[in-house]
Amino acid sequence: MAASENIKVTRRDGELGNIPLAATEVAYIGTLLYVSAGGYGNATAAGSFGGVVYEYGDNSAGADGDVAVDVWQDGQFEFAGSGFTQADLNAAAFGTDNNTVATTGTVRVGTIKRVISATRVEVLLDRQQ
Repeated sequence: MAASENIKVTRRDGELGNIPLAATEVAYIGTLLYVSAGGYGNATAAGSFGGVVYEYGDNSAGADGDVAVDVWQDGQFEFAGSGFTQADLNAAAFGTDNNTVATTGTVRVGTIKRVISATRVEVLLDRQQ
């Protein structure tokens, strides 16, 4: 039906998404969040990549989906790892936990766009795998 008055709309930046957390999960700002096959966010590097946590969320006492968090789904972020060399520039980055990436793994989180040191890289997020 056509509108005949002002409408309050909900707008979310394309770069931000919202993911409900699995039961017992805590999502810390700036960490990697993964999505299980059931559709709930968790810190375990399995399933698919959800994004980088934008806001703290504590579902440690809740059931699946009781708490949801906003996540950045694009942008370039710095993460820890080990054994990086300049040759890793533009290599795929895989999450190994909620704060660490590597050049091998099962859950791709993006592409290494800057090698800072042997233990730090910047990753351009990529959720379009």
